[in-house]
Amino acid sequence: MKIQKKFLILSILITGIVACGSEPSSEMEEVLEDVEFVEYEELEAEGLELLMRATFDEMDGEFYTYTDERIEDSYRYSYVEIIPDLWTGEDSNETMEIMQGIAGNNFSISYHMPEYSGNVNVYYTADKEKLAASFSMVDGKTEGTARLYHPETGGIIVCREYEYGICTDVTSDVYEIMWRFDQSKSSLTCSNPDKHIEYINDTIKVLKLGPSNYEADGYYLSDIIEKKSFEKSFRVNDEPFTGRLIGYNPFQGYPMSEKWELNFKDGWLHDTIKVYDWWGELKLLEVFSFGDLDSTLYVMEESYEDGVAKPIIYMYPEEETAITVRLKFDGHLTHTYPQYPGEGWSVVAESDGTIHYEGREYYSLFWEGDAREEFTMSEGFVIPGNETADFLENSLSILGLTDKEANEFIIYWLPLMENNNYNLIHFASKEYSEMAQLKITPTPDALIRVMMVWSPLDEMIDIPQQNLYDLSAKRKGFTVVEWGGRKQEYKVEL
Repeated sequence: MKIQKKFLILSILITGIVACGSEPSSEMEEVLEDVEFVEYEELEAEGLELLMRATFDEMDGEFYTYTDERIEDSYRYSYVEIIPDLWTGEDSNETMEIMQGIAGNNFSISYHMPEYSGNVNVYYTADKEKLAASFSMVDGKTEGTARLYHPETGGIIVCREYEYGICTDVTSDVYEIMWRFDQSKSSLTCSNPDKHIEYINDTIKVLKLGPSNYEADGYYLSDIIEKKSFEKSFRVNDEPFTGRLIGYNPFQGYPMSEKWELNFKDGWLHDTIKVYDWWGELKLLEVFSFGDLDSTLYVMEESYEDGVAKPIIYMYPEEETAITVRLKFDGHLTHTYPQYPGEGWSVVAESDGTIHYEGREYYSLFWEGDAREEFTMSEGFVIPGNETADFLENSLSILGLTDKEANEFIIYWLPLMENNNYNLIHFASKEYSEMAQLKITPTPDALIRVMMVWSPLDEMIDIPQQNLYDLSAKRKGFTVVEWGGRKQEYKVEL
């Protein structure tokens, strides 16, 4: 029996006892033994409305909802409202179009509320003046009609039908999602192609595809642009396709972000094809003529840098403490361990640095990513490769790392650096703090972040020396330490 029913049974029994004016019988005592006594305040909480916050995380292109506290017994809530939130936690009453990212998540908040049944409203503004989306859930699964509204006009942008978390039909959308692709037959099957076809100058037919509703069955946009997809005449709904086919990233608002663009004539690649990288920058531009490659006009040069590598985070509270670590990275996360959840790592750390997370022990948190921007290297140190270890030992001590932390840092980077003629080494500070923002709750008394940006050099160069003492930090109280590095080509400042 649910709590409220148990309380009701107990109330009836007590009422009967009082009315009869007698002591409880042994039979009644047995019944009472099976009744769970609960505080009245718990019953008052039944059917509460829940206010959640949300943001769009550019690291992995996901719409994330979160609350300040852990949600217990989500079935107790009858209504959920979601408002926009700046990453810093400050509310915003400005229209935040990132709330359209809920459509990219297929209108789901099941991560936080796996048992929730009820209505959900998502708003563009913290004052709840502008409705962004509305849908319902049953047992944590989207159910019925889900709608996304335009931030200015209020008109419907997306309208989908769901049955227990599965999208079954689309009334309107920004692109076709009800599609499957058979690569062996070069055959694309769309349920609603006419709804997502436009014409340029009344002549060029353009079909827009978004991430497939059937990704769980193995249908991905990336498969379409593989070479073997074009070994046969490319067909859409069993007809050789003539026109332009565009694949888009999950919808986050306008303008939509393209993944690739293909042009066909009678089922064969014809005219240009374009492929874009994670940031929407052109990665490949080629010209085809009836399926044959005519010319390659542009290929993005492979990045020289290795990304922001192995930032690891140590935490040393003064006593065992529950800690939340949220990371906002201006780039794309490539690896995290343990896996970074959208609302951040929620861990328990001991004073010796031991971290407890989801039943396992860790000595640090780990992440890597591809950054959108490069670091400025206008000052630093030019060190012979064979002197790199000594230099790092001295420098890391000044910056605040312990011998153990410095040892792990050097073990990782030294094999990549010591055999170079020279290494230009720069320690980033403000640029890195802006690129990779950390929000740690509770706030640490000392936050030490070491990001080494380095470049191998064939010859010695003259460069202003960096003052490491300006970057040094003292450990005190609850201390958090992070170190990482990035290999980056040195470019002479003009």
